[in-house]
Amino acid sequence: KRRAILPQRHRGELPVEGQRQLAAVALGEDGAALSARIARVPGPAVPARQANAFAAKELVKVVGALADIGETRRARQFLLRLEDLAQDAAEKALVARLGTRIGRPDHAVWVVRRAGASGAMLLEEGWPAPYPTPAFGPEAALVNAITRQESNFDPEAVSSANARGLMQLLPSTAQLVARRIGAPYAVGLLTQDPGLNMRLGAAYLEQLIGRFGGALPFAIAGYNAGPGRVDEWLGTNGDPRTGGVSMLDWMEQIPFGETRNYVQRVLENMVIYRARDAAAASQEHPMTRWQAT
Repeated sequence: KRRAILPQRHRGELPVEGQRQLAAVALGEDGAALSARIARVPGPAVPARQANAFAAKELVKVVGALADIGETRRARQFLLRLEDLAQDAAEKALVARLGTRIGRPDHAVWVVRRAGASGAMLLEEGWPAPYPTPAFGPEAALVNAITRQESNFDPEAVSSANARGLMQLLPSTAQLVARRIGAPYAVGLLTQDPGLNMRLGAAYLEQLIGRFGGALPFAIAGYNAGPGRVDEWLGTNGDPRTGGVSMLDWMEQIPFGETRNYVQRVLENMVIYRARDAAAASQEHPMTRWQAT
């Protein structure tokens, strides 16, 4: 029933949000066509007069002053206030670009998340790739999608559960992965060395993908809630790989609301990152292989 509703509900709409992507897949749109449509989503035009007026704002000058003294983390509150005051999508884009310009893509992503609630689509500013992804393992689009969802690309992020850095690794998990792949490890490095954090996070993600036979929704859910939980849900809710339940229904039956939303957002992010990378844009949607089940 859910698969029958999706295509009609989102027919003809821009395929950026996850449900609209799934609608396009259900209607038979291939990965290249979907990516092309996403890539064509227009960013707002910013007239020179508006850009000049924005640069003259006092809050913008405060952000610049904080950047000058190396206090960019403190700039976030002022950027969010600027987003609150922004009159249109063009001004919201200017706020996000200011975050990028001071070297805080995480601030820019925060601004774009908030702007999205009012309908502003800022793909360039909101889906950055500021750190090189490892050459091995999962594709860059998936690694960036996870990183965006985990930390907004804040290399110093520490969660209430003590998950750390760009890919929000628990120290215990990071230590095990580092030992397995022969990488250096110290707790402090998880927030001090973005490249190492992404290397460890990508290696752990690759391990999960292998564990679940390449089924990305399971691996993504395992990254958020732990692989043991996914094993439990496969036992109680059925396994799409054996045809007992559709993958879409399985995802919607994830009992943890946080994980359910996480899987949807990561898949959504992944497709947007593919659309922004010409070399990856022709790949099928991660859910395509499960549509017939």
